[in-house]
Amino acid sequence: MAIQTVREQPRVAIVDGKGLPTRAFSEWMQIRLRAIVNQKTDAIPTAAGKVAKFDTDGNLADTAKVVPAGAFVGTTDTQTLSAKTLLLPVIADFTNAGHTHQNTVGGGKLDHGAALTGLTDDDHTQYLFLAGRAGGQVVKGGTLTTQALTFNSNTLKDGKIYLGDSSYLDEANRILLMATGTAPGSSPADAAQLWVADVAVGNACFHTRTENGAVLKLYQQAHIANPSGGATVDAESRTAINAILTVLENIGAVATS
Repeated sequence: MAIQTVREQPRVAIVDGKGLPTRAFSEWMQIRLRAIVNQKTDAIPTAAGKVAKFDTDGNLADTAKVVPAGAFVGTTDTQTLSAKTLLLPVIADFTNAGHTHQNTVGGGKLDHGAALTGLTDDDHTQYLFLAGRAGGQVVKGGTLTTQALTFNSNTLKDGKIYLGDSSYLDEANRILLMATGTAPGSSPADAAQLWVADVAVGNACFHTRTENGAVLKLYQQAHIANPSGGATVDAESRTAINAILTVLENIGAVATS
């Protein structure tokens, strides 16, 4: 029987610092890393699709947060958000926001009544405040000579412009109506006063008070007949008297009959 001797090829191994061959070391590291990972993940109470993080003890813990979809953006990166809902956003800088509210791109148009507060505040004293302003208000029509201030009752100019509650200008018929008032008790310097009062029940008329206190009443007196009869007739005087009575009747100061 013949015996054949087989010469074994020498094996060459690279040994690492632990005295283990390189291949064996690599396998050892894989086993160790797998054990570490298994040790950490075995204790993670996370549901599927949730994010975990290391706690202060170095153990992975469940954050109960869903893993976000899409690309992650860093603090120095930019990203265009489309169809996103921002809950309680805090915007520190509007420099590049284009937040003019003039269109959709600028944040959308705002409803003046629904979106703004303080609408009844008197913040703009250059405008009339319809609710009334403490201390009163001054209205000026223009800033140059010949410029005017015009009031109209409406766009058709056919209504009334009230002065208080009971006196008004009837713009359609151009009539000034003044309700009866109280006679003034004094006469201011360089001024005359006008008011309406009854001279008799059911007969209100204009009254004026001059600066010296004289009161003139504008109402119609009873009819005065032309002169007639008498023992002596002065034709010239009668003609003059009749002419005066005619004038008084024509202006309505004396009744015609």
